[in-house]
Amino acid sequence: MTAPFPGTAALAAIPRLGWAQEPTPITELPELAAELGLGWLGVKRDDLCTPLHGGSKTRKLDFLLAAAPWRDARGWRAMGAIGSGQLVACATAAGLLGKELRAHLFWEQPSIGVLDNLAHTASHASALRYHRSRVSLALTAPALLLGRGDAEWATIPPGATCLLGNLGLVRAGLELGEQVRAGVLPEPEVVYVALGSGGTAAGLAVGLGLAGLRS
Repeated sequence: MTAPFPGTAALAAIPRLGWAQEPTPITELPELAAELGLGWLGVKRDDLCTPLHGGSKTRKLDFLLAAAPWRDARGWRAMGAIGSGQLVACATAAGLLGKELRAHLFWEQPSIGVLDNLAHTASHASALRYHRSRVSLALTAPALLLGRGDAEWATIPPGATCLLGNLGLVRAGLELGEQVRAGVLPEPEVVYVALGSGGTAAGLAVGLGLAGLRS
């Protein structure tokens, strides 16, 4: 039996909702790898995370919403662009956990995906407040950026990026390390992620390091 990676036991002792249970699969892309001149290329399918909409937000909220004050609050406040995946995830989580969501939105260029996300958020949030821009939101509701709330309305930080939220991505890095060790994929030279608030990159870097990967 192989020994667990450092930090695995400590991470398992921290309460979470259990929304990210099984390792998300790896999809190999050999044709694109050949086109780009790469020895191997693949995607870790976090879009298949349930029960939210997939992606790193499911992993972050798994830890964040299991802890006080979010666990005990009547509802949450969260911010994002009109097509924010963060707000989609928070709105879905609110419905699953019987919470209310006050969503603060700012403008971004519309697209089909943006409009789909906006429709989902508008259908599930208990209240919407529109701000003309990120700057306007920062000036009129600075507590949202600072992650400040109260016992009744807990604030979910931008991108759910905070110490607790980032633990979800530390766990993802360890999960990827286990998949490498099991031979599911070769050790990646480089891991690419979308960069928003930076929490995914930060948490994943810690998890990959604990797993002994040089990626």
